[in-house]
Amino acid sequence: MRERFELFRLSLLQRQQIDAFEARRTREEYLRAVFLDRWVFEYYGNEFHYVPDEQQPRSDVILARIGRKLTTTENLPPDEGFADTLHQGWKALAVLIDPREHRDGQKAAVALNERVGSPQRLIAEVVRTINSKLPNTDWHIEVEPIPDTESFWQYARKHEGEITNLAFEFVPPNMFGGSDDLSEELRQFRKAEHAEKVTLILKAQEGLDAVTKRTKEAVDYISKAGGTIRARSKRGRAFSSTRKTATTRIDEPDVPEETKASALARLASRILGHE
Repeated sequence: MRERFELFRLSLLQRQQIDAFEARRTREEYLRAVFLDRWVFEYYGNEFHYVPDEQQPRSDVILARIGRKLTTTENLPPDEGFADTLHQGWKALAVLIDPREHRDGQKAAVALNERVGSPQRLIAEVVRTINSKLPNTDWHIEVEPIPDTESFWQYARKHEGEITNLAFEFVPPNMFGGSDDLSEELRQFRKAEHAEKVTLILKAQEGLDAVTKRTKEAVDYISKAGGTIRARSKRGRAFSSTRKTATTRIDEPDVPEETKASALARLASRILGHE
């Protein structure tokens, strides 16, 4: 099995008002409930289906697929002159979700498959559908790509002294117990102002020092709790963490007696970056 996965962070925001008959659930309970259900959504005129694997092995991780119908042109057998014919089938990509509340939990991995669609856009549409279909439940889900932080530091070093704009968008803490000043400030924004996201924008026409203790705290926080990083240099060279998503790659020989679902369950920790 050879596949590459993009990694995403799931953040749950507690709604202020919920249905009076809706019992409060933990974040893990809510994620398990919604991601073990089926969802249908439209994206750019195509109908997509999110479907959990009903035969998945016992695992802490949820296995699912996102797929859509595809029409391809094929050819009939030689005795029919290789005449063109249309074939309708389905193509799906694998999804793994760790709903647990541990230090690196509430995380999703979505396989790359260009014939199905962008992992980032598809997982965002699944989450948007869940939020819109369940507006009166106890939690609102945010999903953000986990940035490849090394790509940002490469950009910062390459354009040292030339970065004029640097913007961090944070998802305030919900399950992460950070004790640093940044985590505490963001926690207060959530508690007092009910902020779902907080943006910090730094600007300097002569150029910012982008490699400092505070920026390292910001980048580290975003890699763990969710958010985005954007930057621009004097020469117009731009950086966006949404285009530099952290990935993992699986390159394992196929085991004849092993189904793809059981292989994914066995490799889940590695795919999700827990190893």
